[in-house]
Amino acid sequence: METVIAGANPRVLEIGSGSGGALRAFLDSRPGATAIALEVSGASLQRAGEGAALRPVAGSALEIPLRNESVDAVIAFEVIEHLPDVARAFDEMLRVLRRPGHIVIGLPNHASLWTPIEDRFRGRSRRAFGVERGSGAWRWWRRNAALAWRKRMSRRAEFLYREPILDAVQGGDADAVYYAAPLDLLRYFRNHRADLVMTSTQVRFGPLGRFLPVEMQGSSVMAWRVTEATVRESSTGPA
Repeated sequence: METVIAGANPRVLEIGSGSGGALRAFLDSRPGATAIALEVSGASLQRAGEGAALRPVAGSALEIPLRNESVDAVIAFEVIEHLPDVARAFDEMLRVLRRPGHIVIGLPNHASLWTPIEDRFRGRSRRAFGVERGSGAWRWWRRNAALAWRKRMSRRAEFLYREPILDAVQGGDADAVYYAAPLDLLRYFRNHRADLVMTSTQVRFGPLGRFLPVEMQGSSVMAWRVTEATVRESSTGPA
């Protein structure tokens, strides 16, 4: 956020902000900034609190209750995998974003080719994806390899959904409804002519991180710059 969000007094929207920890940390580093914490949970909104710089708002990512082009940046960390219509949420982010502006997304990688290998050799369990102490990891890897091939062959984002497992014992992303794959985001934003400007892989590995395929990565944070050239969708939001 601090690297890509420009301007002395940016207005930032966080979707699924929880108790607002990320926003407060950002506001501490940027005294002139203001922020909106969007949440569906009333309890989370109460924990986020309210102040001159931070405004909690109840609402859905699928119908953001803000005017067109009213914020300078939109952020969402570990949220989109819980949304039943990711493309619509991205359409809404583009609608409320000023030009130029930034969208920063953090998400797991359920379609990773690296994580199943790591789980297998470390004997880890990931029951939501059929892995128990390493057993079943190769089956998960084969499924992801087939997905990776199909997604690479397609020019469009293909958001795949799954039935959530609402059993706390499962842990991890068992309750996710979107089978999160960073390649979907690369496809969606490229098709909308937004420019990828930074990834967490680049931060960790430097310039070499640009050449590591997303299929071989784990959880990622990715940032796009949106300009006037970005394609505008036909959907409209509240006035």
